[in-house]
Amino acid sequence: MPPNFCPNCGIKIKADYSECCPKCGVKIGSKSPQTPPPPPPSSPIDSSSQIPNPREKNGVAEIKGNKRNWFNIAILLIGFVIVSAVFAYVVLGAGFFTPQTSQSNVVTTISTPTPTPASYALVPLPTQLIPTGKNFYFQVQKNPITSKISVIFTGSAGEGSVSRADIKVTHKDGSVTTGILLPVKGVTEITFDGSKETDRVEIIAKMSSGETYRVYDELVPSL
Repeated sequence: MPPNFCPNCGIKIKADYSECCPKCGVKIGSKSPQTPPPPPPSSPIDSSSQIPNPREKNGVAEIKGNKRNWFNIAILLIGFVIVSAVFAYVVLGAGFFTPQTSQSNVVTTISTPTPTPASYALVPLPTQLIPTGKNFYFQVQKNPITSKISVIFTGSAGEGSVSRADIKVTHKDGSVTTGILLPVKGVTEITFDGSKETDRVEIIAKMSSGETYRVYDELVPSL
């Protein structure tokens, strides 16, 4: 018995059928042609299967690299500051420290107009009486060739000691030069520029107790 319907297209088969379906041509009794299965749907790309980004994979290494770069920049900045400071010190003469002047060479020249005649400035004053038991010794000399005046503290005797001696040299033109001796610190000699004429030398000694005495006031002529 022939089938009542075509197994492929579903038309009704008459009794006088042939071996093939008059409509679709499929053999009666055979299976319908198999339709190839559709290709499997393409699955979405798994992000986990993607090639990892080296920047993301090595994030820790990049952070370390950035820190190293900042450290190198900081080193360069510090080096630039040091080089600039050295340049300012050497080339521009901007010294960071000012050398101290030796106390033995502290000589100040003061030229001030005086309302009195210059000859009056060359009039010595009387020295003061030193108390019994105290003695001071100073030497004042004028070089006959250079006219330089040297004042030397040679020592003291008795009670107390000289902590300071103020020296004042007055020239005939009224100009004044001053200096300081500090025997307690070892500064016991000082030199002044004298003139070819007579100069006046005054010495005021100060004791460690605070008392002061005019111990020398004389004219020093040129030899």
